Amino acid sequence: RVVASGAVTSGRARNVGMAAASGDAYAFLDCDAAVSSNWLERAAVHFARDLRIFAVGGRIANGRPSRYGELDYYLDHSEWIRGEAGPRETFPTMAVVYRFDVVAGLRFEETSYGEDTTFARAALRGHGMLWFDPAIVITHYPDRLDFSSFWKKRAISTGL
Repeated sequence: RVVASGAVTSGRARNVGMAAASGDAYAFLDCDAAVSSNWLERAAVHFARDLRIFAVGGRIANGRPSRYGELDYYLDHSEWIRGEAGPRETFPTMAVVYRFDVVAGLRFEETSYGEDTTFARAALRGHGMLWFDPAIVITHYPDRLDFSSFWKKRAISTGL
């Protein structure tokens, strides 16, 4: 976690990590997610298979099934729960790999709500494909398991 002007944001932390990183790809993994052991290997295979693919993400599984855990899961991740392999419009940074050469000049908005979608869409403009691979499993362990925490997330992310 990175503290910037007293506030901790996901976007700020990712930007600091990107500034310090080296190599051919940025691999983002949130602290409330776990990935299958094939994650990075599958991303490398897709990058080598088709140069138009600049990012790879996988199928999201719910690690905390409960009333509000399920609501959070379906409302926020329905596009990545199931489906055939193929291009997507965006992908959460919960667990995604971006090719360095495509996104090296981009930075995340320094917030914790929607910054991953904005980043993915900016990268997508004219750069090829963000690839969904359902063979990669990302298990998400959300902390919004009661009404209060669930509603707070909904209110902040939707501007209520």
